[in-house]
Amino acid sequence: MNSLKIIILTLTLFIFSCTTDSIPTADSTPNIDTDSVMVMIIAHPDDEVTVGPLLALYAKNGADVYLVCVTSGQQGGANTTIPVGEELGAAREVEIRAACQAYGINPPYLLQLEDGGLLCLSSLEIAKLKERLRNILEIVGAQVVITFGPEGYTGHTDHIAVGEITTELIDQWYTETNTSNAPDKLYYTMFPESFKSKLPAGFNFLVGIPDSEATTIVDCANGVSEAQAAILEYETQWTPTTMTAIQSIIGEDVLQGQMYLRWARAKNGSISFGETDVF
Repeated sequence: MNSLKIIILTLTLFIFSCTTDSIPTADSTPNIDTDSVMVMIIAHPDDEVTVGPLLALYAKNGADVYLVCVTSGQQGGANTTIPVGEELGAAREVEIRAACQAYGINPPYLLQLEDGGLLCLSSLEIAKLKERLRNILEIVGAQVVITFGPEGYTGHTDHIAVGEITTELIDQWYTETNTSNAPDKLYYTMFPESFKSKLPAGFNFLVGIPDSEATTIVDCANGVSEAQAAILEYETQWTPTTMTAIQSIIGEDVLQGQMYLRWARAKNGSISFGETDVF
């Protein structure tokens, strides 16, 4: 038994000692379905709640769904006594792993860059990040990629940076001679302007986008309960009252399980409106 404990402790220390220069791996061997693979690229643990019902719905329908989280949210300590920095980042990584289980999706890829500084990355650091993102997209066989648009959903600079870097990666990929392994589509998240008036108090920081810019509206009512359960995992970030409010936004009080996306890029060059399915 003591030997087993030593082995477990050694493995744990190895995982947490990985640097951001290493190629990340998911927490377990993925079960890849190359016919339907969705990847959402986000800045912080909890960013994915913007389309949580979408992730849960597609996982239920048999797609392989992944999150790639660029930072560990090391500076997001407003609702916890855990010290900001490495300790908080480790706690938030635990939370996003638990949230992925609640959604029913694959374990996340955690890149562990520093929270709050993505707009200040050097050109070399951006190139390394693009390489890491591309490696993941190729490994899992991503067909559909979702990330933040220029407004960053909430205006957060890390969200904006992740969206810009992901878009640049896809644009560069599409210029290559052989794009057979490139994702078919890139989507941006969005919060429709018409729903702003329905938001609970304190949520006016969500950036409204004209409804007419939505190319894709997916009925994800069948994924709302899983997404609402995932919200409860982020105890370092939200009070119970805030969790309830977010649950109401994605649920019956505001979006009613309807997820809105903007089709940003397409490998075949054709972007369509009126979609009800991302695949």
